[in-house]
Amino acid sequence: MKGTLLSRFTPSLMKHEDLEEMLVQRHDFANELVESIRQSILKQSEQHHLLIGMRGIGKTHLVSLMYYRVSKMEDLREKVLIAWLREEEWGVTSFLDLLLRILRSLQSEYRDEYNAKLFDRVESLYNESPDTAQQTAAELLKDFAGDRTLFLLVENLDDLFEGLGDSGQQQFRDYLENTHFCTIFATSQHLFKGIDNKKAPFYNFFNRHDLENLNLDQVVCLLKNIAKLEDNKELELFIETAKGRSRIEAIHHLAGGNHRVYMIFAEFLTRDSLDLLVKPFLQTLDELTPYYQARMAWLSPQQRKIIEFLCNRRGAVMVKDIARRCFMTHQTASSQLKQLSGMGYVTSESIGRESYYEIREVLMRFCMDVKKHRGEPISLIVDFLRLWYTQEELKQRLDRLGVRFSAIGKELVDRSYEKSQLNYQLSLETLPPNALAEREYLLRALQPRKTDDCEDSRVAACVREIENFKEKKDYFSALNLANKLVAIRGKARDWLEKGRCLHNLERYDEALECYDRAIDLNANYHPAWALQGNVLNHLERYEEALVSFDKAIKLGATYHSVWVLRGNVLNHLERYEEALVSFDKAIKLGATYHSVWALRGYALDNLKHYEEALSSLDRAIELGANYQELWVLRGNVLNNLGRYEEALASLDRTIELDANNQLAWAIRGIVLNSLKRDHEALASLDRAIEFDDNNQHIWVLQSNVLKSLKRYHEALIALDWAIELDANYQSAWANRGNVLNNLKCYDEALASLDCAIELDANDAWAWANRGNVLYNLKRYDEALASYDRAIELKYDDRLVWVIRGYLLNNLKRYEEALISCDRAIELNYQDSPVFFNRAIAILGLNRWDEGIAALDDAFQRLESDDEVSSKDAELIIRNLFANTHDTTISQTRITSLITVYEKHNHLSILGQGIVRNIPALMSEMVSDKAARTWLELWQETTSNYEQFQIPMRLLNAAVRYKQTKGDRRVLLELPIEERNLLEPLVSGKVE
Repeated sequence: MKGTLLSRFTPSLMKHEDLEEMLVQRHDFANELVESIRQSILKQSEQHHLLIGMRGIGKTHLVSLMYYRVSKMEDLREKVLIAWLREEEWGVTSFLDLLLRILRSLQSEYRDEYNAKLFDRVESLYNESPDTAQQTAAELLKDFAGDRTLFLLVENLDDLFEGLGDSGQQQFRDYLENTHFCTIFATSQHLFKGIDNKKAPFYNFFNRHDLENLNLDQVVCLLKNIAKLEDNKELELFIETAKGRSRIEAIHHLAGGNHRVYMIFAEFLTRDSLDLLVKPFLQTLDELTPYYQARMAWLSPQQRKIIEFLCNRRGAVMVKDIARRCFMTHQTASSQLKQLSGMGYVTSESIGRESYYEIREVLMRFCMDVKKHRGEPISLIVDFLRLWYTQEELKQRLDRLGVRFSAIGKELVDRSYEKSQLNYQLSLETLPPNALAEREYLLRALQPRKTDDCEDSRVAACVREIENFKEKKDYFSALNLANKLVAIRGKARDWLEKGRCLHNLERYDEALECYDRAIDLNANYHPAWALQGNVLNHLERYEEALVSFDKAIKLGATYHSVWVLRGNVLNHLERYEEALVSFDKAIKLGATYHSVWALRGYALDNLKHYEEALSSLDRAIELGANYQELWVLRGNVLNNLGRYEEALASLDRTIELDANNQLAWAIRGIVLNSLKRDHEALASLDRAIEFDDNNQHIWVLQSNVLKSLKRYHEALIALDWAIELDANYQSAWANRGNVLNNLKCYDEALASLDCAIELDANDAWAWANRGNVLYNLKRYDEALASYDRAIELKYDDRLVWVIRGYLLNNLKRYEEALISCDRAIELNYQDSPVFFNRAIAILGLNRWDEGIAALDDAFQRLESDDEVSSKDAELIIRNLFANTHDTTISQTRITSLITVYEKHNHLSILGQGIVRNIPALMSEMVSDKAARTWLELWQETTSNYEQFQIPMRLLNAAVRYKQTKGDRRVLLELPIEERNLLEPLVSGKVE
């Protein structure tokens, strides 16, 4: 064992390091308090704190921590003056007394400075009148502080203020208001009129902090800390055992979360002999008894009667029962209880219209119990045994003491004759000396409580009240009763009930422990398996949840809810086919509630059975479902069906129910984008981002709309945000490549798409976009390889077949181009570009008449807002120039081209095609004569068309420029705007 001082009643005596090790539950709270005090001192902004909590709850522990932490801060050393008043400053009856106590504290803390500056002056105060002494003391304190802030630590502020009285409190408040050099950290066991009365000087003066009791896990942590602090290896190991946990649970049931009680019990935990437990515990309580006797002496006779009654009853009691048992009127009892509550003796809880009161301090009840049972077994210890041992286990403990129990048979009965016979038998036994107390406690624990009703009635009352509170959704009260039910009976169904209450309070880990306990008690109890699965689902432990549901079903759980829950887990596991089977089974078993249909719709949506999904969701709505998640899912399904207006209506309904539903705003943006209402779509997505700008998926959606609006730079910013949020977000990289392609940043685009493919090599869209970028980089063979990979991954992607056909036309691989175009058309691609590509391929194969007919058909398929591409005309003319050497045939074909373009009013496009083909004419492989012949053919056939004047002038200048070997004077003959157009074409600098 270490030589550690572990003070249960005076933590201020402990070392700073030990106090830090002992801290449980309140680490963040302590840090916040220290920082508030630090800022108050550094910035001289007065912050005053008051801790409120019952005796033993840890107030002095926190005060001690504040003292040590603040005193050790280097940046405060020259800026703070610390005065820590004694815990009980009984002699303070005036403001002068308070000033003197503060000065006395400073003398202890700053002895050398105090003796040099204050000692004689303070001593002289005792020769002055009280008024003069008070004024001088106030000035001395302020002068001594100087530029420093006085950090005043005050315990039991309620007692101090009572001594000060109204006049002293007002003087104290006035002094603080006038000097502004003090920050106070105080404690009290309860609210009191000095701070709670609106007319009191210190009303609303303090930042109030109500200290909470420990929960069971925090108790375990505290006891572990105690064991480590004392180097008690036996206790440290014992806490980890099942037996140790049971004993801690027993203490927790009795102590109700009070820190000091656990510290008292810690040293007794490992003692197996009750004799070794009872005597030290009695001694501890005996030491406390004078304090609580004094507390009782301060009360009126009626108040003492109420306290005594509550100590006997232990649990919370209604006012009417207190009045009846204490022979008071209801009004008198209520008045006295309110006073006792204000004084910190009792605590109350309202349930409905009734108020329930119980003793606030557990230690006071312990001491009263000891006095009442002096010389007899302490009922609290008896309760301890009844709580955590079955009757069979209690009998076994007696057997281990050498007591024969056969005289009573299998059951302990309550008839006085048999009890006397038992006691007679036991008196004949020879017991070890240290087992005498244990025998008495075990016997008492085996007997029914004299003051209690039989267990069945108590269990029935608990069950009835639990159901009542659950109907009111008062799960905290239901949990309190469930704890009692577990304590009284402790069967599997009782642990199940406690788990349900914790589940409703969303305390899932604790609920899971209860369900595990129920299964330990009865492994074939299928409701426990089902509820265990449900809580595992909430904890997102889906694989384990599925095992639990399957176990429940195997054990005979035939109710439809378990099938619904199982289906929901399978949805989470993305095993949608199996989920659908579960939902259909639930419906077959009679599940008619809307959630099963909604969840079924979700599974069908993910299976892309959109029509069936919509039917399920509509069925859910028929059954009364009107929650936002359902409407947003319905909107998504309708979007997948291409029924955009209906989808928009569903999403707007979601937003009516919850204007902050981010998913609804996001999908709404997608739908509006599909409706080509891009500005509205962008507004929806902006709204979604307002709710959470850390959702990378919505940034990608926003980029898509910005791309539709051709706002590529903004789209790129959105995608960069998405990637910053998730560097492995494959879709963002793929979209980034697409946007950069539109910005003609081809190398960057290629790098982004390669990154996307590295993250997902099976993304057909990324491969297709990669092909587009490589095409723009004129790396045609690589582009074709990318398109082929995209088709390999998604053979029915019509658009890729179209683009592939266009590329093959550029590569003059017309047979393959024609196959690609026909494949796209087979896949029901009916837009005009594929028909133009098809015509180009046929013309490239020199099937001229068929090609012209195909070109005419392509023109007829143009929609009113479609644009005719001059690139298509360029490809046709390039092929004509390269493959026709007979001037007569060439002239016939040129004429047929002019005829079809004229028919559809697109002669200007054909003229652009002629100009775009000039770079091919400038090749060294083309003779000057061939170039001149080409010019003459077009001049002859277009002379009557105004639309060809500029193209012919540019073609003529290009041929002359070629013949003169690049004489720039030819270009200077052209108007500047035509010259600027032609110069890149003839110089080989076309982008």
